[in-house]
This record gives sequence, structure tokens and C-alpha cells, in this order.
Amino acid sequence: MTDADHHVSDRSLAIARAAFAEGCDHPLAGPLPVNPDDRQRVENLIREKGLSDQPLVVLHYGTTWKTKLWPVDLWQQLAERLCREDHLRPVLTWGNPEELAVAERIHQATEGTAVIWPRGSLGELSALLKQADLVVAGDTGPLHIAAAHGTSTVSMFRVTDALRNGPRGTGHIRLQSPLNCSPCLEKTCDRDAECGHSIGLSPVLEAVRALLKGKRG
Repeated sequence: MTDADHHVSDRSLAIARAAFAEGCDHPLAGPLPVNPDDRQRVENLIREKGLSDQPLVVLHYGTTWKTKLWPVDLWQQLAERLCREDHLRPVLTWGNPEELAVAERIHQATEGTAVIWPRGSLGELSALLKQADLVVAGDTGPLHIAAAHGTSTVSMFRVTDALRNGPRGTGHIRLQSPLNCSPCLEKTCDRDAECGHSIGLSPVLEAVRALLKGKRG
């Protein structure tokens, strides 16, 4: 491995090149295919929920590690500000009952303006992330699915390394915890609350607005 193979995708490609030395040097591929039926169901829901006439911003709270999560109170503040100041209706996605409970708390903070998206299949989630103008998330699967679709992202990295794991290229803003112990790859930590709040609301909100402004030209 060399410095050029630091990112996880480069490391995986380097392993593949070593195993198949005569293969081609293929660039990062994309976008992901979307099933037409999934796309149609998502488009119908977007219309039904009255989201067709504004930028579609998806907020995804959940991750597999607790130490990757951005704090609930900051998600609430982000959603409330986007609704009140930017006149958006963020879409809240979730994958299990615990994440649904958090989505409901975020929804309540916006006085019902944000939209709790119904849980569907993985294909339907993928179709939604492709339709979105912007996805905000931590280091989690939906973030990387969105990036693979070419959807712009804002991501918060705490215990993992944004330079190693984050989406690359234009249209992506990655925010890393400034704590000197980050990234640590720890799944539990006594400084969890401090670490989560070390990425404040302001830089996330500014990143969201910058990317949306770029889309509006």
C-alpha cells in the first residue's frame, strides 16, 4: 500500500489489482442503478407529501455505532432551522424502531414541518437518495449510497476518518471532530457526549446551505 491507497476504496481496488494483475485500471464507477418500480413509488410519495416544489434534503440520523452518531439535540436544531429559516421540509429517514423514535423527536422539534419518510425496501431508500438534492448523515450506509448516486452530501465524522472513509469529489463536505483523539475507532467512549457536540450546528448548517446554493447556481 502507498499513500495513494489511503482511502478505503483505493485500498480495496489495490487488493483487486494485486489479485488480477492483468485487469484494467477502472475508475470509480457509478451511478448505481435504480429499479424503475422503486423510482416510481418514491416519485409518487414525493408528490403526495408535497415535496416536489422545493429542494429535497434528506436527514439520516442512524449509524451502526453509537460513537458515530451526531447528537439528537443537534439534529433537532438543524431540522428546525432549515424549516424556519430556509423554508424547507427535510425528509427524515430511519431503519429501526430506535431510529424512528429519534425521527419523531426531530419531527416534533419542527412542529411537524419535517417529513418522516415511511420505511420501505433498500431499493426504495436508494431511489430516494438518488432523487435527493442533498443528504446529511454520519458515517453510515445511506451516506455512501447517496454519494454513489452522485447526490451531494454533508457528513459528520467522529471516530472514523473522513479522509479515509468519506465521500470524495465535488459536492461533498466532510466534517471531522476536532478532538485530538479523533479518529479513534472506539465503539464506546467516556467522552462520547463531548465528541458528538464537538461538531457544532453552525458548520453543518453552513455546509448544507453552501451546497444547496451551489445547486441553485
